[in-house]
Amino acid sequence: MKKIKKIINFKTTFSGQNFPKTSKEIIEHDDMYPTPLHMFYERPQLFPSPKRELFTITGKYLKTNHDNFVKKNRIFKTLDNFDIDNFSISIWKMQNPQYNLLKKANLSKTKVLGFMSTMYPIVQSKTHNDNLILINFDIIIKTSEEFNKIINQFSNRKIKHNFEFKVDFKIDLPPDDIISYSSTILDFKLCRI
Repeated sequence: MKKIKKIINFKTTFSGQNFPKTSKEIIEHDDMYPTPLHMFYERPQLFPSPKRELFTITGKYLKTNHDNFVKKNRIFKTLDNFDIDNFSISIWKMQNPQYNLLKKANLSKTKVLGFMSTMYPIVQSKTHNDNLILINFDIIIKTSEEFNKIINQFSNRKIKHNFEFKVDFKIDLPPDDIISYSSTILDFKLCRI
């Protein structure tokens, strides 16, 4: 098994023909890891858990700045050769003490707090594959203004922006079908269409 690592930019391809789905929720139940980022940074919490807001965007089709590398290493393919098209973006907002706690735990000192997870199962059919989300980006946002700005950009019917994530991408080749691979997000931004 070979381990590969490469800095890759992943960009969404939202448009009027490729419209994302969005949802927003407030989560208040207790959890040792209130967000996936608490688990990624290995920061379990004492109860009660802090209140957190979650804005989720789901879509299809990512593009990259390293197409040859992605094709050669089958980054967007399941182990049984189906295309991995679906992805989700989970944007979290919490109270500042929680953000600061995770910031201190971020040993790589990246600009943002976030990670990308990818899975490579054997899906066995296109129908089953079309219902799976195997790529997820989790980001925690520091300010309510930034969080609300993202919500406003994606809450109307005219999509004017795409996300771009700069990721320190890591994976085994061939991938293990029972592992969720986590890669650090180095930076992200919204880009005008």
